[in-house]
Formats: sequence, structure tokens, C-alpha cells
Amino acid sequence: MGENFLRMISMVVTSIKATRFEHKKVIESWMEKGKEKQEKFNNTEPLEIYCEGCEILTEPMHKSLWEEKESLSVSFIYNCPKCNKRKAYYDNGEEYKGKPTL
Repeated sequence: MGENFLRMISMVVTSIKATRFEHKKVIESWMEKGKEKQEKFNNTEPLEIYCEGCEILTEPMHKSLWEEKESLSVSFIYNCPKCNKRKAYYDNGEEYKGKPTL
């Protein structure tokens, strides 16, 4: 086998290694973003929300992670144990406003 053949094989192997390294960096960045999301979800505690009608402390019943553009937020659905009314709030205290379905 000639010297040119060995050079060609070396270039192919180097190219494959470079591609794998690029893919590894992309996967590592995905994993880092996933860790950030999981930490945000795990470390966000529900707020103390009172029912507007009964003035009783509501109970959190569902927790969701929301990603919009570059920001992460956690929403909670709260249920009043007395009148069973439900409302949703984000972790910053802003009430969730649903969009009407047409």
C-alpha cells in the first residue's frame, strides 16, 4: 500500500474524530440545559395563594415548567379545598391567563 493511501485513511479517521467531537459538544450543551431546567423545576416552591371567594389557603395540585424564548418559569395550579375553584399562577406570583379557544 502506498503512502498516499495511508494519508487518505488518516484524513478520513481525523474527519470522523472531529465530527464525533462536535456532536459530543452539542450533546453536552443539551445536557447542561436539561440540568438547568430540572434544577429550576425541583427548587421552585409553591406560593401561598388564598381563594378569592373563601379566603382560605389553596393547595397546590400541579406543577409545570414553562420555557418561553430564553426564560424559564414554573406554574402551579391551586385548588381551594372548600369551593374547589382552581387558579394557576407562575412562580413570580403572576396569574396565568388562558387564551380563549375559538
